Amino acid sequence: MRGDNHLALLFLFITLMLKNRIKVLHPAFYPTLLLFLIMVSAVVYSRIIYAPSDDAYIFLVYANNFIQGNGLTFNGMLVEGYSSPLWVTLLSVFGLTGIDLPLLMQILSSISGIFALGATYSLGIVLLQDKTDNYRYWSLLPALLLAATGDFSFYLGSGLEQVLFTGLLALSAATIVKNRKQAFHSNTLPLLLALTILTRPEGVLIAAVIYLYGAWLSKH
Repeated sequence: MRGDNHLALLFLFITLMLKNRIKVLHPAFYPTLLLFLIMVSAVVYSRIIYAPSDDAYIFLVYANNFIQGNGLTFNGMLVEGYSSPLWVTLLSVFGLTGIDLPLLMQILSSISGIFALGATYSLGIVLLQDKTDNYRYWSLLPALLLAATGDFSFYLGSGLEQVLFTGLLALSAATIVKNRKQAFHSNTLPLLLALTILTRPEGVLIAAVIYLYGAWLSKH
């Protein structure tokens, strides 16, 4: 009987603790949990629909030659046959740790996809936080739609740089929306745009448009 009483008291104690904890949970807890579930689901789905890519093979050849001490070469030739200097650099540098390169490529791609979804959620936050009390939940919608996009899911599992490019663009946009004029006088936006340019060549055009907007903004 005494043991039953102890169990009952323990159960009551745990119930009260959980009840009190639920009351003091931060308002961002449940939206963050849902965002985490979206991220996990996106990564799992990308693995289900995975298909090999010729471009991924090209990156692997360059990274492997670099690790072997032959520089960024392809079949013995010093030629820039890759579209993303940043991606081939990440593969080459982290490949020096001895991780299997195809596996490393998948890990970097998954991390980039998680980053892209988080950056998209952050963009939603800065756009909606002054417009609705439930902005944390509404901000999940852009991330959910991105995760449900076929191209995003494919590239998330392909081991290529496209999802990293998406994340950098979303974070750049969030930085601009949050700070407006101040963003163009900080170090954060130029750094993000520099990484964007190094990730994809079309980043140059996007950065040019953004700074044209910044020039217009400074005069108005």
